[in-house]
Amino acid sequence: MTDYAILCEKASAAKNFASALGGTSGSFAGKSYTIVHSHGHLLELVDPKDQVPDDKVTQYRSWKLEHLPWNVNDFSWEKKPIAAAPRRGSHQTTARKSLTELKTAVKGCDAIVIATDVDPSGEGELLAWEIINAIKWQGPVKRLYFADEEKRSVQTGFREIKDIPSQQEDGDFLKSDARSKWDFLSMQLTRIATTVSKQAGYPVMVVREGRLKSLIVRHVYEQLEALRNYKRKPFYEVKFKDPQDHVFARKFKDDEAPFCIEDCWRKGRSRLSSKCGSQY
Repeated sequence: MTDYAILCEKASAAKNFASALGGTSGSFAGKSYTIVHSHGHLLELVDPKDQVPDDKVTQYRSWKLEHLPWNVNDFSWEKKPIAAAPRRGSHQTTARKSLTELKTAVKGCDAIVIATDVDPSGEGELLAWEIINAIKWQGPVKRLYFADEEKRSVQTGFREIKDIPSQQEDGDFLKSDARSKWDFLSMQLTRIATTVSKQAGYPVMVVREGRLKSLIVRHVYEQLEALRNYKRKPFYEVKFKDPQDHVFARKFKDDEAPFCIEDCWRKGRSRLSSKCGSQY
């Protein structure tokens, strides 16, 4: 029996781990191991209409506002192998084939050790647990943390491999799983935005929204509102004080002159006009 199946995120990482530990299989720090690797994410959530009971399929296929927003409790969160893993040279391995190979490779190992990328989002954890669930692994799962793929970091991480009591006790997985589900649910924002834009007469195909785009759209809206409701107020002033302590300064009023920054922006000018520059 082999103590550990070290699960790396991609082939290049597996190569670096093998270099650090002395080969793709062997012994290190008193533990036998074999190194296996994925090709990035191998699974993805199925389409919304395939996540829900049969009597709700029509609703979740629809882009009509009357069928939105969705009820998160309707989803099964089922996943399937993606069509193909990322290309490696001229070779392209299907996700299903990769899963089959991984399932075979970890047979005879006492534990799977997650050695995917360590990042704040927990993406490496999600990737690993998707594989672990897909191959129906029932044995122990552990975690190898490393700062980078350099020899010293990998070796230190191997000596300090941590136990993971269960998937639901893996905080990094829970964090990334929540983000992944939110990304999936944000699909409905695209449907809402597209439908509303078309109803307003805009010639759009799809108005894509999501975790990042939603924040950008909101920020653009807030900035446009700030321009529309602009009130002039001093940022800095040039004043003159004479020997008799008389202070000379320009006074501004809100309606003294039109604010021209928005006009310049709307006309597509690359720079503010000389009038704008002289005032601001």
